[in-house]
Amino acid sequence: MASYLNRIHLIGDIDRPPEIRHTQSGKKVAIFRVATSDYWTDKLTQQLVERTQWHRVVVFHPGFVDLIEREVTRGTKVYIEGQLQTRKWKDNHDHSYTVTEVVLHPIKSEFFLLGTFPLEERVLPSFDTKPLTEPEDMGLPSTEES
Repeated sequence: MASYLNRIHLIGDIDRPPEIRHTQSGKKVAIFRVATSDYWTDKLTQQLVERTQWHRVVVFHPGFVDLIEREVTRGTKVYIEGQLQTRKWKDNHDHSYTVTEVVLHPIKSEFFLLGTFPLEERVLPSFDTKPLTEPEDMGLPSTEES
């Protein structure tokens, strides 16, 4: 039997205080978004370019939910290890929705606080040297006009 791996590792900043909800059985669930950014120097303008992505995170692990409820605020830097999960549903008006989330289950997941830094006070890394990887080397579109 073939084996497959569904693991995601993120280091990023929480964008707003987490939302704590309860399942129908009364268990707590934490929901929040984590921002991750990539940086590179545009070949044409030599300007630093930032691309930020937002990841929805859903935490079912009771110990992590308690820690998140007590300690996590906007700007907290975190390390997350979980699984990608995609859900689809329709509302009462028959509109279809799809969301992909990073899910931290009670087993096979990790959550670490790395610090609290207000997002407005983040210092971008210095890029005095050429980045190791250009966006097109990672299969991303070039920032140069065609």
